[in-house]
Amino acid sequence: ATEVIQFGADYEIEKNTNGNWIKQNMDDVVFIAIMYQLEPGKSATYTISLYPDRITYTPGEYRIRKNILIGEESTPYYANFSLLE
Repeated sequence: ATEVIQFGADYEIEKNTNGNWIKQNMDDVVFIAIMYQLEPGKSATYTISLYPDRITYTPGEYRIRKNILIGEESTPYYANFSLLE
């Protein structure tokens, strides 16, 4: 990217239910209000927790939604995962 990328520590976990992505209850999860900044040409690794002790998961398709600010435009990015029975 040729622009600065910014993102916070927060994210959402969604489950695919009958073709609709439903946000999982993360009321017991607290995020630090911090903004990360990535300069053009740089890379970074961002590790998250799925909080299995706080979120009840059932088998199915899930995704992590993370909003990234590139320049002045906010865009959601996703990482999908599945839980098998």
